[in-house]
Amino acid sequence: DLVLPFFKGIREAIDDVAAVYNDEFEVVYFNGILLGDEVLSLILRDFSWVGASIVFVFLYICFHTRSLYLGFSGILMIVSSFVPGYFFYRLILQITFFQTLHMLSVFVLLGVGADNIFIFTDAWKQFGLDPVASQNLSLQATLTFERASLMCLATTATTFSAFMATGISTIMPISTFGFFAGSVIFCNFVLLIGLYPSMLMVWEK
Repeated sequence: DLVLPFFKGIREAIDDVAAVYNDEFEVVYFNGILLGDEVLSLILRDFSWVGASIVFVFLYICFHTRSLYLGFSGILMIVSSFVPGYFFYRLILQITFFQTLHMLSVFVLLGVGADNIFIFTDAWKQFGLDPVASQNLSLQATLTFERASLMCLATTATTFSAFMATGISTIMPISTFGFFAGSVIFCNFVLLIGLYPSMLMVWEK
């Protein structure tokens, strides 16, 4: 608590001196504590956009599906993926390291999760135009699941593999971030194929 303010004071003093002399000379300095503080401030600044990102994705899902119900259910399902994702990361993979950087995976999760929702919804609407499937919700849900789940599996598998491959990094925060993001992406896919078809059936009724 005392060291960081001390080094911040030194940094401000150096910046003040550099500002007086403008471009006549450049002050270059390095300190591990200040570096960690700077990285943390950048992460927190990026994380402040999470709320706006969630609202934007929610509104776009509502616009695309033409349904407030699907928008709310979909965004809730996406955000809820963090709970089983952390369970998988902590208890199955047995990784205890966790920091603010890991939470930035929400941006990737929002993109992948929304994309999967669009795929399922579009497949549902396509089979809704089929004269046979549209008369039987169970048949429509089965056909939608068979088509959309394979497409979502392809997109999810590539993202999952990319993050898991990051786990081989020798830099521990980067490695654990890859494992956590991969865990969250995997759990989002499981929730999608397990819950979203039922949500579509409820919406149709």
